[in-house]
Amino acid sequence: MAALYHDHRSSSVANGVFYLQTPTCAKSCPEDGALLLKESWSHDEVMLHPKEGELMVFPGHYPHCPLGVETDDYRIAINIESSP
Repeated sequence: MAALYHDHRSSSVANGVFYLQTPTCAKSCPEDGALLLKESWSHDEVMLHPKEGELMVFPGHYPHCPLGVETDDYRIAINIESSP
């Protein structure tokens, strides 16, 4: 699966995601629902594995890419932006 990175540079100072539900497929599909994050377009990516009830907040200019879910489990997330 190709990573489709984007940022919120033009729309927010801070970006966040609150995870209401995350996939539970840890062994056969560990990347399901993960979040790829970079400090800038030239930095290496970091893979984060959000858990239910977690809030991830990062600067709006950070490139990021939510990975898809290929199981029958759902990822339910609320995206949050702080305007300039």
